[in-house]
Amino acid sequence: MENIKNITDILFAKISELIDQSRGFVVNAVNVAEVRTRFEVGRYIFEDEQRGERATYGQRVLKKLSARLMEHYGNDWSYDTLVRCRKFYQAYEHAEIVAMALPQLEETTQSPESKKLTNWGNGVATIQMPRFTLSWSHYLILMRIENKEARSFYEIEATQ
Repeated sequence: MENIKNITDILFAKISELIDQSRGFVVNAVNVAEVRTRFEVGRYIFEDEQRGERATYGQRVLKKLSARLMEHYGNDWSYDTLVRCRKFYQAYEHAEIVAMALPQLEETTQSPESKKLTNWGNGVATIQMPRFTLSWSHYLILMRIENKEARSFYEIEATQ
């Protein structure tokens, strides 16, 4: 009977460790997805504003956009959040770029045009973005640092 208890304890410890690690991976994946989404939102806003003289009515556009996003996705997409997304993009648009790995696609699903545009053959997207390792709340603080080297130093420190 004691042997069964020992075996159960060992098995429980292994499975508990696995579950805890998996939960940590999920939390990290959610954080990275949120940061990447906000970076891309910032890019869209920044690029849209660069198409012309948008400064005069840009604030109204963002307020209308925010109202629609909040109606559809909840209060997390306020006007202030959209402004922060734009600032985040501007702070990190020239950060170290890493390629995003993509799953291999079967040859039959690829047209010659898609091969040229996406470089599917080696599983790396031609669309690249900075490698984000921290949560959005970390980047809200880091993007206030104007000096890129200092910001990079604190980002590395926060990652460790």
